[in-house]
Amino acid sequence: MAPRNSSANRSFRIPAGSPSTSGFLTRSTPSIPATPTSISVRIEETDGRLAFVNDTAYDVITRGDPTRVDMVLVMVEPPPEMVDGEWNPSDDAPVQKPVDTVETHMIWEGSEAFVRVVYRVADVDGCYRRGREEATLEGAVVDVTVTAWVPAPTPWAIDCSDRTLEPDSIVSLGGSLEAGKTYSVRVNGEPGFTFTAP
Repeated sequence: MAPRNSSANRSFRIPAGSPSTSGFLTRSTPSIPATPTSISVRIEETDGRLAFVNDTAYDVITRGDPTRVDMVLVMVEPPPEMVDGEWNPSDDAPVQKPVDTVETHMIWEGSEAFVRVVYRVADVDGCYRRGREEATLEGAVVDVTVTAWVPAPTPWAIDCSDRTLEPDSIVSLGGSLEAGKTYSVRVNGEPGFTFTAP
């Protein structure tokens, strides 16, 4: 009869002011190698405030998983001295902002037109997630909107200033362009380029 998978929760507390924040996780049931083991972290301050947690699962020890992991924690509630006024969890929610455009140009596939927008973001986890990618046509003006979800501008936000990654967005203009007509393209309200529909 195959052994039944089981799981258990174990917690330990590191007193405030301890010189080390390293912990050791040991497994007491090596005879059940298929049993999944994961680790999570909660950091609570002495005032009872839940400060940090991990929002990603970290599997360890069994099934070929590592015995040591570097964990990334997210802030749940900031220190009172860093908050201007009353803090609300929604203050820490990502915000949608226009991308930092590097270049734009047209792509044609038969009669269908696309605008390719290359932009610059930070190559850091949590600094960037795709937002709106859309185009509207009014007369001879094409307005292209490309945004990204980025960390809220708080004192404890991730540093996303080193923008070295250049992803792109390809936005369809549909098949509604008039042949022989010249159009102006604006990206996030800024002048881009002009083109004449074939």
